[in-house]
Amino acid sequence: MTDRNTPTTGTGTGEGAEAGTGAGPVPTPPTGTRRRPRSQPQPRPPSRPRAVLPALCATQIAGWGVLYYAFPVLNPEITAATGWSGTATMAAFSLALIVSGVAGMQVGRIIDRRGPRAVMTAGSVAGAVGLATIAAAPNLPVFFAGWVLAGFAMASTFYQPAFAALTRWYAPDHVRALTIVTLAGGLASTVFAPLTAVLADHLTWRTTYLVLAGVLAAVTVPAHALALRAPWPPAPPAPADTDATPRAVVRSRPFLLLSLALALSAFAMYAVVVTLVPLLVERGYTTSQAAWALGLGGAGQTLGRTLYATLARRTGATARTVALTALGGLTTAAFAVVPGPYALLVAVSVVAGVVRGNLTLLQATAVTDRWGATHYGRLSGTLNAPAMAASALAPFAAALLAPPLGGTPRLFALLAALALTAAAFGTGTGTGTGAGTGAGTGTGTDTDTAASTDAHPDTETDAAPTPTSAPRTPTRKARDRPRPRLCPATAEGHPATIGPPAQLSSKRSQLWDGLHVIHLADPLRFLVMLAAWVATPWALAPHSVLLAVASVLLLVAALALFATPGDHGMDREKILVPVPGAVTVAVVLLHLAAAVVSSWTAWPTWAAVAVTVLAAASLIAEQPRWRALLAPPDRHRDAPPTPL
Repeated sequence: MTDRNTPTTGTGTGEGAEAGTGAGPVPTPPTGTRRRPRSQPQPRPPSRPRAVLPALCATQIAGWGVLYYAFPVLNPEITAATGWSGTATMAAFSLALIVSGVAGMQVGRIIDRRGPRAVMTAGSVAGAVGLATIAAAPNLPVFFAGWVLAGFAMASTFYQPAFAALTRWYAPDHVRALTIVTLAGGLASTVFAPLTAVLADHLTWRTTYLVLAGVLAAVTVPAHALALRAPWPPAPPAPADTDATPRAVVRSRPFLLLSLALALSAFAMYAVVVTLVPLLVERGYTTSQAAWALGLGGAGQTLGRTLYATLARRTGATARTVALTALGGLTTAAFAVVPGPYALLVAVSVVAGVVRGNLTLLQATAVTDRWGATHYGRLSGTLNAPAMAASALAPFAAALLAPPLGGTPRLFALLAALALTAAAFGTGTGTGTGAGTGAGTGTGTDTDTAASTDAHPDTETDAAPTPTSAPRTPTRKARDRPRPRLCPATAEGHPATIGPPAQLSSKRSQLWDGLHVIHLADPLRFLVMLAAWVATPWALAPHSVLLAVASVLLLVAALALFATPGDHGMDREKILVPVPGAVTVAVVLLHLAAAVVSSWTAWPTWAAVAVTVLAAASLIAEQPRWRALLAPPDRHRDAPPTPL
């Protein structure tokens, strides 16, 4: 019988039992000995407060609706009843936005240290008091003071503090939570613009603001005070190879370039929104038509936010920044040079809205993509300040620049140049660690490095495990992750260098044959989709404008909503509507058919031939992916990763 007090060196019950059977302690394997780590149960992720996400959705709708969208509706009545100039009242509102951007830096620091509950609750109270001050203002100085207080409320309750809270509580799946909150925030104008108009029809503007102040207090104060009581998690460690302190990050070249790029993009984006109606009216369209084009652009903005999670999984942070800011510039340039037809302008407005929706989430994830979530509140507040100031100044600058430039079309050309300049600055925003990651990791680690370590969980290592650290156990997600793109592994876990090894399945051998075109498939598919989004409404516009707009929404919605688990390494919980592989193939075929048929219907022969050749090339390049999608579900994970 073995003495129960005999020391053993084995770990776990199995090794400990063997170590005490009379053979003496089992020696620790020397360094260099290959040893496969023993499978261990994975710790459960920390629980997330259930009330946070729905509460923030409700408070974003109320906050944006009352503090932001009510003012454009009431401003004509304010100027008519008080005799104050529209320029003065708009300056007060813009001052609130500037105060919001400046105060947001300190708000971010507070949230990093203490959590969002106190600051967001205090901001809700400040918003109600500020609106009451505005409603009772006897003169312009008091009116301005009320809007300054409202600016502090914006800094404490709008997107930035909500993003900081969700990034800490919901990491590493915070992108999904951010998307849901921004989708809810997009409903603020839909709810409160008509509500404010109804109140203004029956009440004075002062009484209307008092009623809205009561609504704001009743919705946001208890929601922030009660729903945000969950313990504030400790800050995650900063990623390796990044600046350790926020001061160093703020002074770094990537941060400065990113701040400048987002500020220029925000200036161009908000100036376009403000001047789109005058541009279309100047070109002979009615005010109603111009308003519909602007409104459908807002619908595209909401739709675009549903696309961001997919885009983030398939692109790196720097590439995503450059692509979205450049697309914003291209849509602005299209407004400048395309006089019609009306359906084409509406389609451009929808695409521009999709870009704006993605830019909102791009800014929300810019910090975690590059520097992790350790100092998210402070860094995000600092990053947002120039963009907020630019958006506040954009309406005034656009009104001042249009006459000397010779009209709104030339103003749009200048705005397009600014957006493309922002894209050029975006090329220098990589940090070496986070620039290559998709959003949603929240760690800033390099994707390729993670793939090389996690894709082979059973690979034997030469380093002996230390006594103080347990061997790394592969999670189910790591086991299901596709293997490295250019270095498939054998059944033993060793990389293959020339062709597919004999141990690989026939399914993966077929995929190996298509790897030489897999990189070409994504850009070809993207170009065909763009052609479909433009050509389809162009072809349908002579028959029905509503049908043309609906066609664009249908094509974009099908791409945003439906995806197959395992395709491009996507997890089921991150897909809005999981579908079989055949449905994903059908969506791509729908875009191919729409692009070809519509181009032959509406465009010159040379353009239709070019689109047809492009679609044929895409059809060939898609074959390896489609074979994997149409395979049994357990083989979808074998599809090679193809980032968009």
